[in-house]
Amino acid sequence: MMGREKQYELVQQLFDTAAELIQGPNMNNQRLLMESGICSDINRLWLIARIDESAFRGLIQDNEDLSEPWMDLLRIMRSAEVSALKFALSLLEELMLDQDDENFATLQAEVMLHKTTTIKRMIQELWPKAVCGKVITHWNLSGEAHDPQYMIDASGEDDDKGGEKDPMGIDVQVVRPKREMQCESYRLADQREDCLKICALCYSLFCAVYQAPEARSPLFREIEVEPVGDGPVYAMSHWIAEKNKKFDLFVDQVHKMHGEKYLHFLFGQVEIVRGSRIQRVFFLVPQAIRVLKDQSLIHKWQEGCLVAVDRSSPEAQIDDFADLVNGQYISFVQNQYYLLDKPWPLNKSGEVIALCVNSTMLTTGIINGILVVVYMGSYSEHLITDQELHYPNHISVYVLTFFASLHFGLSLIWLGFYVLSYSGWIIETKVNEWRDANPRLQNQLNSGVIFFSDKQLLYTLFLLALSFLGLFVSFLFNAINTMDLCMRIPILAKVIESITVSVEQVFFTMVLGFCMQYIAVGAGFLLFGQGYGFADMDTSGCSTLLECLRAHFDYGFRSAPVWHSAKLTYTRFTFDYLYNLVVILIMAAIISGIIIDTFAELKEVQQAIKEAMKSSCFICSLSKSELERKRVKFEMHILQDHYMWAYARFLLYLDETDPSDLNGPESYVKQKIKENNMGFFPIQRCIAMESSEGGEDHLDREVRVKDLDEFKLKIGELAEHTDFMVRTERSFKADIKDVKENVKATAEKIQELRNVIGTNRKDKQKKKKKKGG
Repeated sequence: MMGREKQYELVQQLFDTAAELIQGPNMNNQRLLMESGICSDINRLWLIARIDESAFRGLIQDNEDLSEPWMDLLRIMRSAEVSALKFALSLLEELMLDQDDENFATLQAEVMLHKTTTIKRMIQELWPKAVCGKVITHWNLSGEAHDPQYMIDASGEDDDKGGEKDPMGIDVQVVRPKREMQCESYRLADQREDCLKICALCYSLFCAVYQAPEARSPLFREIEVEPVGDGPVYAMSHWIAEKNKKFDLFVDQVHKMHGEKYLHFLFGQVEIVRGSRIQRVFFLVPQAIRVLKDQSLIHKWQEGCLVAVDRSSPEAQIDDFADLVNGQYISFVQNQYYLLDKPWPLNKSGEVIALCVNSTMLTTGIINGILVVVYMGSYSEHLITDQELHYPNHISVYVLTFFASLHFGLSLIWLGFYVLSYSGWIIETKVNEWRDANPRLQNQLNSGVIFFSDKQLLYTLFLLALSFLGLFVSFLFNAINTMDLCMRIPILAKVIESITVSVEQVFFTMVLGFCMQYIAVGAGFLLFGQGYGFADMDTSGCSTLLECLRAHFDYGFRSAPVWHSAKLTYTRFTFDYLYNLVVILIMAAIISGIIIDTFAELKEVQQAIKEAMKSSCFICSLSKSELERKRVKFEMHILQDHYMWAYARFLLYLDETDPSDLNGPESYVKQKIKENNMGFFPIQRCIAMESSEGGEDHLDREVRVKDLDEFKLKIGELAEHTDFMVRTERSFKADIKDVKENVKATAEKIQELRNVIGTNRKDKQKKKKKKGG
C-alpha cells in the first residue's frame, strides 16, 4: 500500500501543479493540457481509484493489520480526486477582457473559440456517467446521508432503461465498513467532509459543462475536435441521458427530502462580471452555513437585511447589500458557529431565545388574564407593595407569584442569551465601523457606550425591569408587558413603529402646541377681565400665570373655552374661533396626521419591498418581464443563477478560504472586495439572457420527459374541447348564413323602397308641370 500511496501523492501533486499553471488563466497551457488528453486521464483516475477501493476493502477483511495503512491510502486517494476535480474546473476559467483594448474584438473571438473548444473536448472525453455516479456515491458517504433515510439509491437505472453498462461498478453503492467509522487517524468527520467535497466538485463540474452556453452555440456545432487516444468518445446526448437518469434523480430526491433550497446550503453557484464577460463560479458553501442552515437568528438577520438595504438604485442596492454582508453577516455567522462549540444549552442560543420569547408572551397573557378576573378594589391609599389587599384569597396571590416568577426567570434567560448571541458581535461590528470612520480617534473609543447603544438590548433590559417590578412590587406592572405582545403581531408592530419613528416630529409639534397655549393664556389676560374654564374643569379661578398654564396644558387640548356669561362679544367670538381652529383642530390633526402618514409610508415601503422581490431580481435588477421575454424563467433565475444569499455565502467563503487555495476568478473577486469595488456583481446582466441574445434562439431545444408530459396534457385538454369547438363553429356558420340572408332580404326591400320613392318623385314632377302649363 505504501507504493500505491506514493503514486496517489504524486498524482495529487501533478494536478495541483497543473492547476497553478493554467489558473489566471493561461490559455496556452489550458490548450496544451486539453490536447494531451488530460480529461481521459481523469477518467482513468476515477476508474483506478474505484478498483483500488474495492480491492483493498476486500483485502482488509482478511488482514486487520492493514487497516491503518488503508485509511492513510484512502485519505490520499480522495485528496487526489479533489485535486483532479479542481483542476478540471480551472480549465473553464476565462481570460479577462477589456473593452477599451484596441484588440478587444480579436481577443474576444479567441476566448470564445478556446472556451467552446474546451467545452466540446470535455463533453467528448469526460465520462458523464462517472461524474453523475460520483455525485450520488459520495453524497451517500457524506454527513448529509448519515441517516439511511437520506441516502439516494441510483442502482438499476441503466439496466431498467437499457442505458450504458457499468462494468466498473460506478453505480454500485459503497458501504462504509465499521472499522473505517472507528478509525482515529482518518476520523469519520473528516471522511464525510472529504466525500462532500468530491460530491460538490462533481456536481459543479457537471453543471459547468452541461449548462455552458457555449455548448448550445452554432460555433460548438461547427468545431471539429480530434479525439485523443483510443478512449470512448461521448456526445451531448450522453450527457443529456445521464442528466435525466442520474443528475435529475439526485436533485429531485434531495428536494423531496429537504426542500427546494436545501442544495443552496451545500453547493454554491454565482455569476460574476470579470472584464467584459460574465463567468459562473462554483464553490462548496462554508461549513458554518451548512451547520447553521436552520438557525433562526441568521434567518432573522436575513429578513432584517431585506428591509434595511438601500433600494434607491441597482448600484446602491448592491453596494449596501455587500457592505451589510461584509460588515455584519460574515462576522455574525462566524460568531454563531463559534457558539456551537459551547456546552448545551449555550450552543442552542437561537432556540432558547425563541422559547423564552414565546413563553414570556404566554405568561404575560396568563398573568393579565388572572388580574382582570380576580383583582378587587380600585383606588386606595396604601403602599403599592401591599398586594394582598386586592385579591380574594392567598391562592390567587400564590398563582400570580408563580407565573410572575416564571416570567422574570424567562426574561432573565432571554437577556443572558441575547448578550451571548448578539452583544459580543455587535461590539466588534460597531467598533470596526467606528474605527473605519474615525481612524485618528482610536484613543477615544469606549466599548461600554457601544454596548448600550444596542436598542434591542435596551428593550430587553426594559422588559426585564418590568418583570422584576411585576414580581416584587405589584403585579399590575405586568400590564405594560402587553405592549410586547402587540410587538409580536406584525400589523400592530407597524402601528407602534409608526409612533416611535415619528416621535421626534410629534414631540416638536407638542412643543408648538404648548406655545400656542401659552399665547392663549397671555391673550386672555390682556383681552378679558374674567377668566374662563373648560368642559372638564372650571379653571377660571387660577390666580397665577403658572397655575393657568398648568390648567391649559391639562384641559386645554380637550375642549374649547367655557365662559360663565352667555354674552358673545366680537372679541370673545374671535378668541373662541381661533382657539378652536388652531389648538383643538389643527394641532390635533397635525399630530394624528404625522402618525397616520408614517404608518402609511411604512406599509408602502413594506409592500414595495414585497413587490420588488416578486417582480425583479435582487442581484441584477432585471425585471421578470425582461427575463421572460428572453425565455429565461424568473423563478429559476432567482433561485439558481442569481440566488442572493448564494452571493452572501460566496463572500463568506472568500473570507474564510486561504488565498493560496483560490482560483483566478475567486482571487479577482477578493481583490475587488479589498478595493471596496462591487463591480463584479452582474447588474443588468445574466448569462442566460446574454446567451439568448447571442443566437441561442436558433438552437434545437432539449426535449425532456417533463416537457413531453406537459405537452401531452395540453393536447388532452385540447381534445376534450374539440367537440365543443366544432359545434360552436357549425352554429357560428349557421348564424352567419342567416345573417347573410337577412341582409340580402333587407337590401332587396331597401331597393324596392328606393324604386317606389323614385316613382313618386316623378309623378309629383309631372303634376307640377301640368299645373304650370
